[in-house]
Amino acid sequence: MEVHFAANHMPVEAKITLQEVIRQWQTPDAMNALQHAIGGLRFLFPRATPELRPLVASYLKTLLDYVKAFQNAGAEQQLGMHAPSRINVAKADAIEQLDALDRQRESFWTNPVSTNPPQLSAVGSTVAKSADGR
Repeated sequence: MEVHFAANHMPVEAKITLQEVIRQWQTPDAMNALQHAIGGLRFLFPRATPELRPLVASYLKTLLDYVKAFQNAGAEQQLGMHAPSRINVAKADAIEQLDALDRQRESFWTNPVSTNPPQLSAVGSTVAKSADGR
């Protein structure tokens, strides 16, 4: 990601996690960055290998669910309801799911290639298939 530290300076490349964006960034900037990430994942999904597609899909679902929950909580807040706690819950859930997906992604790259790839999910569980697909 390219980050602008000052308006009159060129952007600098930085590694920022989605969790940092959700946890620390101001809402407009965070939503822009998350929408950019969603677009990238949508572009990547049909181009990913069959082994990586479930992981890409899980990242995409996690981000879409978070954005939707955040928007719903924002609408409730405008109606005078108690949305800040719902926003905090949505942030915590998304961060937890992204942490689990990051561990799965890291595991995918560090483990030897298997002829029996695991099925990945956004909740962090890994389910291996048997040779007959069960």
